[in-house]
Amino acid sequence: MSETHPEHGDRAALGPSLPSMLVALAERLTTGLGAVADAGRDGAGRGGAASGNDAAALAGEELREAVLQVDRAQQDEGIGYRQAGEGLFRLWEEQPHTARVLVHRPEAFIAWLPRVLRVRPDLTEEEAEAQGPSVWCVLAGTVDALWEYAQGDSAGAHRIRRWEPLIARMRFLVLAEPFRDLGLWEPSWASTSALGRVFGYDTGVELIRRAREAREAWRAHLGGYQSVPLFDHAPPFAVEEEVRALAFASGFDGRPLVLADLAQCEQGGRGGATLAVPTGLPADRAVTEDAVEHHLLPRFAVVEAWAAVVGRPGAWRAKGQALLFGAVLGTALLALVSAAVAALASGALGSWYLAAAFAGAAYTVIGAGTLAYGRRWAMPLMLRFPAAAVVGLIVLVAFHPDWWTGLSLGWASAGTALLIAAAPFGYLLTQVRNHNSGQVPEGGGRTRVRGRVVARAALATGTGLAHAFLVALLGMVLVAPVFSEDGDRLRTAWTGDAAAPSSGASTEAFPAAEPPRRPGSPAAILALATSVCLAAGVFSQILWDDKPVTAPLSHQRWRSER
Repeated sequence: MSETHPEHGDRAALGPSLPSMLVALAERLTTGLGAVADAGRDGAGRGGAASGNDAAALAGEELREAVLQVDRAQQDEGIGYRQAGEGLFRLWEEQPHTARVLVHRPEAFIAWLPRVLRVRPDLTEEEAEAQGPSVWCVLAGTVDALWEYAQGDSAGAHRIRRWEPLIARMRFLVLAEPFRDLGLWEPSWASTSALGRVFGYDTGVELIRRAREAREAWRAHLGGYQSVPLFDHAPPFAVEEEVRALAFASGFDGRPLVLADLAQCEQGGRGGATLAVPTGLPADRAVTEDAVEHHLLPRFAVVEAWAAVVGRPGAWRAKGQALLFGAVLGTALLALVSAAVAALASGALGSWYLAAAFAGAAYTVIGAGTLAYGRRWAMPLMLRFPAAAVVGLIVLVAFHPDWWTGLSLGWASAGTALLIAAAPFGYLLTQVRNHNSGQVPEGGGRTRVRGRVVARAALATGTGLAHAFLVALLGMVLVAPVFSEDGDRLRTAWTGDAAAPSSGASTEAFPAAEPPRRPGSPAAILALATSVCLAAGVFSQILWDDKPVTAPLSHQRWRSER
């Protein structure tokens, strides 16, 4: 859960008689960007004019009767749902505060609904839970009617339209709730008849259609959330909770949110029964891909991106994806271990070439995985790092051989490598904070935000270092000896042989002018090359359309960019 402002700390404190499924929904509505839903209303804080209007709206008989009319329309096919909606429209036009309480205080509206629907307070816990789908049904019909009202041309609709992002968010979260917790509550959503009468008697298919429509509407608003001044008050990482709710049923490592026919699922519940996950449509998978590409990686949410792509077993991901990721990690680790052994063995038996072979194998597996599973599979690997690190390798090959001549592994070379690597870390640290904009909470919240910013910058830098090491290993062992000046002498650093004369030159031709070059420590050469490739990979991102270095490796997109 995101950090919330102190004035909103008690917003999710709901009555004990509220069914668990509605408590979960209320918590979803009041966290993330919902934490600032009523910030600065009417120029007063809680307890001011806004709170008084909310209390008056919930106490009024007009709103109560309008909501009951929605309930009756859902229960009886003889009562038109359209007429019930028009009754709400007239109420909201005449009494705007009855609409604002739903927009800004949805948790209060949810807590008020069971009393309006005459749910007895003396029900047992099991009986109270059984009322959950019926209460949700009325809530969903009312919220959808509010969205339709806000799209109208009346004077009241124009006034409330400035809160359209909040209404779109609420509509999506409410309509998608049954598809989120399949089999978690008793009775199961799939076994209740409430889902078939949200928009009137026997309208189950309409719920799926409107839920998908609501997701696309909120997805569009979330993609431009920084254009909404209200959302600037939200904590820096609040948007990620919205992304998680948009694309996934629960956590980033869980199953994607599939808006499909619940009747196709097996009955499942708390007893541990197996629940079949609906396959969904390609649009459901597209939303998860969009979440990783346009929200998680630009915010340097490395852990969340890995969880979204790999997930846990049975979470609707192909097992082969995880196996290929394991192969990438394994070959990269073998390259590191082989390089360490080669440094200790002074390159005996071609050990540096074995390390380079493992590095090449790592990128071969990456290519195979991308070919098999597409760009979504490659996203958390951040392939912009190795692509841009090649720029640093080109610079190293073009440098005069003096930089690697006589280089020794010691404090001087280690300090230089660390200094070069520290510069991109500082740059990434700034980018992490800039890409997670928002108001930092007071008190302990500041420490948590700063800690997450540093951790994300460190993870991105670590990923970049891994790629820079593999690129430097391949480049300095296999490429530089071929193309750089005095490459045959550099090659002796990796073979462990004594330095040979440069090809085509006599060692006695200019004895006083330039002594024969001897390559320095191969470990020191590789360490400096790695840090230079990292720095080049990070700072050359301006060549990539000024996108974050964690953005997927692609230049052309065939859709409207945010």
